[in-house]
Amino acid sequence: RTEPHEKAPRAGKSVFPGDELLVSEVLGPQNGQQFLRLADGRGWLYTRSPQDGRILLEPASAALTPAEQDVRRELEQMLVTSLRAVGPCPSVEASDIASVNSETSRTAPAPCDITRLL
Repeated sequence: RTEPHEKAPRAGKSVFPGDELLVSEVLGPQNGQQFLRLADGRGWLYTRSPQDGRILLEPASAALTPAEQDVRRELEQMLVTSLRAVGPCPSVEASDIASVNSETSRTAPAPCDITRLL
């Protein structure tokens, strides 16, 4: 989507089940719905189906073993370093930790969260 709401115009780019996506910003939840801004500039995704409420996205690390999560963290740190050099994720720092601002329900940019489309 071009904006972070369900009825916003489609951005014209497709994502498919199994795709892993870099997320630079998270908004919400608003009525159980979160909106994820794709780090590559393709637009916004929502996390639940507006028709039936089923979950459409999950954190890519959710199904990994602890050892795989360690490897993924190391790879993410390398990716963050690379992204900082080219700039698709604004204000990315390797030490950034996502934190929720309770006043705005907005999550600070993390080191580009990786999300998997279900």
